[in-house]
Amino acid sequence: MIHKYKVTHAATLTGDLDVCTGIFIDRGTGIFHRNWNYVWGMALRPGVVVATDKIWVGSLPHFPGHKSLHCVGGWNWAITPGSKHPDEAWEVIKFLGSQEIMKTMMVGGGYTQARLSLVPDPDVAAVFPIFPGYIDIYKTGTSRPKIPQYMAVSDLEQPEIHAAVSKTKSPKDALDALAEKMSKLLGVGISKK
Repeated sequence: MIHKYKVTHAATLTGDLDVCTGIFIDRGTGIFHRNWNYVWGMALRPGVVVATDKIWVGSLPHFPGHKSLHCVGGWNWAITPGSKHPDEAWEVIKFLGSQEIMKTMMVGGGYTQARLSLVPDPDVAAVFPIFPGYIDIYKTGTSRPKIPQYMAVSDLEQPEIHAAVSKTKSPKDALDALAEKMSKLLGVGISKK
């Protein structure tokens, strides 16, 4: 996608979504953008090249015979077991998760929220007409792995995947290295086949 077909900009390797957002809405030279929870609101700014009436949201592409998979997350709040103020934290979560505040965040800034009850709201629809496109994403999204070592696993995956995509390692070498690191971390054998 980056090197052979040149469909994806090399800036995606940096993880800097602001660069990618600029390519998409400010220059109008992008076809896809992967994070719409905040980009829609940015596309509402005056002076962007790509107007919101030219943008839509959809599931990730997939190969025939397979289904589109995407990760949900970033819409959650939690109280750490070590919190010194769990009752106060719960009050903040209830406030931020209320229908009124979520609607305000959508209408005021174009930020996607998780309350599907806001889909038919005419005020939300006026500012965020792509919100119904998120329904399938909400219903079919996959949660991040539920393992205690999630961050450690992510820290192992990212450099190896980056190495393969940036062509500093072959995909096989990167995946073999990842399998070895994961085996050590998780204490299980992971096949290199």
